Amino acid sequence: MNYLIVGAGRSALGATKLLLDEGHTVTVSDIEVKFPELQKDIHAAGATLKIGPQNEELLTGIDTVVVSPGLSPKIPLLEAARRKSIPIVSEIDIALRRYKGLVLGVTGTNGKSTTTLLLAHFLKAAGIDAEASGNIGIAPTLILSEKTPEALVLELSSYQLDYSQPIASRVSLFMSFAPDHLERHETMEAYFLTKWKLMMATTGLIVLPRKILEYAKKYNAPKPKAPIAQIVLDDESPISFGRDFFVRLDTTEQTLISELFPRPILLPGKLDVHNQINVAAAMLAARVIRPNDDVLFSLYDFQWLPYRFQKIGTIKGEAVYNDSKST
Repeated sequence: MNYLIVGAGRSALGATKLLLDEGHTVTVSDIEVKFPELQKDIHAAGATLKIGPQNEELLTGIDTVVVSPGLSPKIPLLEAARRKSIPIVSEIDIALRRYKGLVLGVTGTNGKSTTTLLLAHFLKAAGIDAEASGNIGIAPTLILSEKTPEALVLELSSYQLDYSQPIASRVSLFMSFAPDHLERHETMEAYFLTKWKLMMATTGLIVLPRKILEYAKKYNAPKPKAPIAQIVLDDESPISFGRDFFVRLDTTEQTLISELFPRPILLPGKLDVHNQINVAAAMLAARVIRPNDDVLFSLYDFQWLPYRFQKIGTIKGEAVYNDSKST
């Protein structure tokens, strides 16, 4: 088959390698030289590289288009592909149609990078060969072109979910929701429901804070088939949304109480509330894969990401946080 990859970035290099390995013909198109070293690698791998205007002629003889998630679905080349009924897929699709291991997905407006790394860290502590990938900056196709880990923990942006086929994640986490990317999705409802696609395809367990279900009800999101482990803070009342488990997080004592555990679980260290939620969610997901493993001990050597809700001081008694890397 003849593939056209639109956008010559990291995901394009990974997709190129996998597609060529499968015996396909690959053309990679970008409007300008943005990443010269990557584009050299794409060409060296064996793809045809075309830099310049992305007109309809690029689609001649093409069977499938693979699109970079950052590109608007309204660009003329993609609209032309739809008119011609040429399938449009994502780099995530190329990776997962080949991968047969465990897939765990993490989405949300904020907190998804930290939680993705926490979950991969916890799985490794449980003896599982896990790789963090996706929107965090490491394309899953690039990983799979070199090795086949036992588990892929995918950070998934709304852009990636927008283009991808349903992702059959064993465990899915939806960490937070706030206004963002409205230039792409136009409405908060459309933005939320794009992320909710991950929940709908989940095969094992969904983990999320209670607040997410407020939005799910507000936007009439369909109920997923997978059960939901709902993290409820302090004195909040749980929200019923289908097959539920409730996990109460006491943010003062840093303890978790749930029917899922035989006894309360103490979160180690001194954590801000947002990281208590991140750690709790990652731990819950890891327990689905290794039910009897205590992975929280490994939190002591976890390398927290800089500039993600990082406390840098106080002003007049109020805490000041650097969240400049938030996406």
